[in-house]
Amino acid sequence: YIGSMTLSYAEEFRRFWPDNLFAVDFFDNTSGIIAGYSGSVLTTTDGGKNWEFHYIGSNELIRRVDYIDKNNVWAVGHQGSIYYSNNGGKNWRIKKKITGVYLRDIEFVDANNGWVVGHNANIWHTKDGGESWEQQELLNFNGRDLPRLHGIHAINLDQLILVGEFGVIAHTENGGKDWYVSPHNIETTWLSIDGTDDVVYVVGLDGNVATLKIVNEAERK
Repeated sequence: YIGSMTLSYAEEFRRFWPDNLFAVDFFDNTSGIIAGYSGSVLTTTDGGKNWEFHYIGSNELIRRVDYIDKNNVWAVGHQGSIYYSNNGGKNWRIKKKITGVYLRDIEFVDANNGWVVGHNANIWHTKDGGESWEQQELLNFNGRDLPRLHGIHAINLDQLILVGEFGVIAHTENGGKDWYVSPHNIETTWLSIDGTDDVVYVVGLDGNVATLKIVNEAERK
């Protein structure tokens, strides 16, 4: 079932134009967050019946949001900002600014370990809850221009998959120390990725959808 809802903002807030919204994530059936243009963030604690507006602190387009738990939330902006909230999205601060890089997605496995991806094959990893970030490298990519990376999905601390421009689907089995592009014959731009421990779904331009099966060590042998 696909329905629709009208955003009912907090009484004290009035918006004079509709926001374009790019990001959505729910921690459970009641707690959710959406975000988009001009640093707009909206949170719900009743499953979407009511939404409260918050300002992330700058007029940056927010591309993706990611819950760790009910209180701790991360977000990435179009202008390279990595944002963090410890009160469910009400207040935010910038944990890192990657100058000159458009960020597209963020994924945290736990309170300490997270990844962000963006243009020019940018992959950044933190293992201390965002206090420091280390850049990782996309290996065996042979294109003329580095791809824009649009999505990342973590299966666990070691196994992650990212997707992006020029049909790039890459994986790591050691937490990003080595990222390898997986061969396939679908030449498209992949825009988003999500799934479970067993199967992952990828979507992209021109109606392309792909299913990736996670093969464990025993199946390989």
